[in-house]
Amino acid sequence: MKKLVLLVFLAGCATLKPNEFQVTYYSDPPGAILFQGPQNFGRMPVTLTYTASDYELGVGESNFHGTTARWISGATASIESIRISHAQGRKQHFTFTRPAGVAGLEHDISYAMQLQQAANAAEQLRLQRQSLGLQAIQHQQQMELLRQQQLNRNNINCTSQRSGNTVHTNCF
Repeated sequence: MKKLVLLVFLAGCATLKPNEFQVTYYSDPPGAILFQGPQNFGRMPVTLTYTASDYELGVGESNFHGTTARWISGATASIESIRISHAQGRKQHFTFTRPAGVAGLEHDISYAMQLQQAANAAEQLRLQRQSLGLQAIQHQQQMELLRQQQLNRNNINCTSQRSGNTVHTNCF
């Protein structure tokens, strides 16, 4: 599973080929897992890249295999296929809405809130690390400046002048 998720992530970063389309799947409430048949693509949002045939490129739309969203409560929502209109662009999105009236909504909402809190904590930690990194860089720069100043203090410049049998030396 980790290898597949990595491949999906890398596909999201790559430049799309002329016959490729991306769909980013979301869930409402957040936290559902995306499946295509038995294949688990992980927690949404998930971006999948699809390849259109020459015929589909000619007619301007593509149909791809359906997907299923499964929430932590066990509630599911599925689509048999997804139709992509090429006129809508090469990067599109689809949101699965949790079916109403299925038991466990409070668990799914609670889980979505936990995910949001975890994401907020992760972002806070990232910002703290970034701040500490900047502080460390500033500290290194200050230490380098102090080292340079110390080196400059240790350099003694002297000038000497001879006056008869006497040499006068001034150091600074």
